[in-house]
Amino acid sequence: MTRAAENLFISQSNLSQFLKNTENRLGEKLFVRKNKKYIPTKIGMLYIEYAMKVTDLTRSLNEQVSQLSAPLNISIGSASSIDKKVLCAVLSRFEKNYPSTVFSVIDCDNIDFIKYSLDHNTLNAACTTIPSLNFFERPHMCLAEEELLLAVPSSICNAKKLSDQIRETNTMTIHDVVDTFGSSPFIFQHHGSCIRYIIDDFFNKGNFEPTMVSHVSGADTLRDMVEKDMGLGFIPALNAIGEEQIVYFHLSPALTRYHAFVVNRELESNYI
Repeated sequence: MTRAAENLFISQSNLSQFLKNTENRLGEKLFVRKNKKYIPTKIGMLYIEYAMKVTDLTRSLNEQVSQLSAPLNISIGSASSIDKKVLCAVLSRFEKNYPSTVFSVIDCDNIDFIKYSLDHNTLNAACTTIPSLNFFERPHMCLAEEELLLAVPSSICNAKKLSDQIRETNTMTIHDVVDTFGSSPFIFQHHGSCIRYIIDDFFNKGNFEPTMVSHVSGADTLRDMVEKDMGLGFIPALNAIGEEQIVYFHLSPALTRYHAFVVNRELESNYI
């Protein structure tokens, strides 16, 4: 009894009184004294078993309260193609779910890198564009969808003979693109980008390998290069301006990229 009181940093009398009060409340003896030692009875062993469970639950509760009260550091990958208003809306929703949150927004235009980082928990979430809704094998939210157009320099387009149907609808199939512009130079986005995934799949379905003259990152840079007659390229509809120097064609079936928000395994049960 003396040693137990010392371990608990209380007096022996207080511990003896607590034990006596507990036995009186239960109406059962918890310990019997034998050879100057306290031996637990069957009721005492049951009491000890449940006391240990309560202790473990209390420790677990304290740990979780500590984690929730501490600032949560969340790293979010953000593609440059994502509208900043959309990103701000996502962060606002995060703040509601996680009141004490420190955000680290990381510029990431390579969706292969984003996918790897989410799988290995080096990114907690990402606001990015994807080539299809099943690109990520995990729950995600589709924020918007956006059509891709084929941008052709006016000089190249005027030099080609377009069918009446193409001129009327301003729409081309993969076979129309290959037949009409197959010998023309193309400007591609970098490997690992969302649009590159889409146009690679587009040309693979047509069993055609276009001539590539340059790699670019941003849609505005690509549009500037098309305006300067440097080649053809695929560009999001919202970036399709400069109609005097560029002719824009819809594709059939339509080429679409999706703006999406995705989280890693650690957050998906609480967020998606």
